[in-house]
Amino acid sequence: SIMALHRLLIYCSSISVAAALTLSNTYDLLIVGGGSTGLAAARLASAFGKTVAIIEKRPRLGGDTIWNGVAPSKALLSCAKVVHKARDAHQFGVDIDADDIKVDMRRVRAHLLEVERRMYEADNSRQTLQEQHIDSIIGEASFVSRKEIEVLDDGGSVVTKLRARKGVILATGARPRRLDGKVEGLEDVSYLTYED
Repeated sequence: SIMALHRLLIYCSSISVAAALTLSNTYDLLIVGGGSTGLAAARLASAFGKTVAIIEKRPRLGGDTIWNGVAPSKALLSCAKVVHKARDAHQFGVDIDADDIKVDMRRVRAHLLEVERRMYEADNSRQTLQEQHIDSIIGEASFVSRKEIEVLDDGGSVVTKLRARKGVILATGARPRRLDGKVEGLEDVSYLTYED
């Protein structure tokens, strides 16, 4: 599917934990979390000449702003506004049969994926971050001490150990709370979270 291919391309453009072995293991600042807050902190530190590495558990940077929140909702809202304006076009002397307006959700979804891809490549791709002197490492961060982090692969094996000269910023974001078993009758219906 288009979505699976899109996710694969994002994954392939990220640095894997195995590739992290070629990076420096000591930085001025380590940032756990590659969402909007982690990226902003990394860019600010880099702008001040600090060496920075971001450790992100998921194989894509950008967080919910790009993938689940602001960008997708604004792209969908733009589509809805176009349909609404087309239906009200008669007010401006433009004759459009409102009953003939059709929305092709596959094309809307393709547009949404393209918006996500462009935002990712422009701001959050590995190449863009490298140009800003920021290393990005995909893996799970596990603290060894206040300024030392082990990066684990999916199986829980240590791939590399990183050290921060100055400190570590935790910018891990949030996850939707699953309500299974906590709301009577919920197991009888399907529901969506912002990640769905």
